[in-house]
Amino acid sequence: MSFSSSTNLYSSDQSSSEYYFIQCYENDSLEHYEINLERYKDERDAIQKKTFTKWVNKHLSKTGRRVEDLFVDLSDGLNLIALLEVLSNEHLPHENGFTRFHRIQNVQYCLDFLKAKNVCQVKTVNIRPEDIVEGNSKLTLGLIWTIILNFQVSIIKQRQYEISNSQVKDLILYLFLFIFCYFHFTSLFVSFFLFSICHLLLLNFSSSSFFS
Repeated sequence: MSFSSSTNLYSSDQSSSEYYFIQCYENDSLEHYEINLERYKDERDAIQKKTFTKWVNKHLSKTGRRVEDLFVDLSDGLNLIALLEVLSNEHLPHENGFTRFHRIQNVQYCLDFLKAKNVCQVKTVNIRPEDIVEGNSKLTLGLIWTIILNFQVSIIKQRQYEISNSQVKDLILYLFLFIFCYFHFTSLFVSFFLFSICHLLLLNFSSSSFFS
C-alpha cells in the first residue's frame, strides 16, 4: 500500500469517526432537547391548571362551590354552569342527574350559552361536550382560558371609565413588577404566562379610546 493510499485511508477513517461523533452529539442533543421540552410542557400545563383553578374558585366561592381537580370537577357541567351564572348574572338550565347523558347535556348548555354570547367569536366550536366530560386537559384549559379572556376583560372594560388614566397605568405597572419580581426566580414559564395576561390587558386598554 502506498503512502498516499494510507493517507487517504486514514483520512477516510478520521472523517467517519468525526461524522459518527457529530451524529452521536446531535442525537444526544436532540434527545436532551425533547426531554426538556416535554418537562417544560408538563410544567406549563401544571401552572395553567393551578392558575385557572384559583380563578374558578374565586368566582365559585360566591355560590359555595369549589373545585379541587379542574379536569374532574368540571366534567359534570354543574360547576361550569355555576361559574357562567356568576360571571354573567344570568340563569342557565341544568340537569340534576348524574349519568353520562346528564353530564353531556349540562356541558352542552354551557357551550350553547357561550356561542349565544358570541364568546371569542365562537372559538368553542372545536370543543365537544364529551371532551369536557371525559376530562380532556387541553380542551378544558382552552375552554376556561376562553372564558377568562372574554368575561374578565369585559369586566375591566366596564370599569375602565370609573378610574383615571394614571390609575390604569399604575395598576398595569404594578402587575408587571409583581410578576417579574415574584415569579422570575421560581419559574420562567410562570413569568411568561402571567406576563402575557398583563400584556393582553395593556393592549386592550391601549387600543381603546381610553388612552386617546
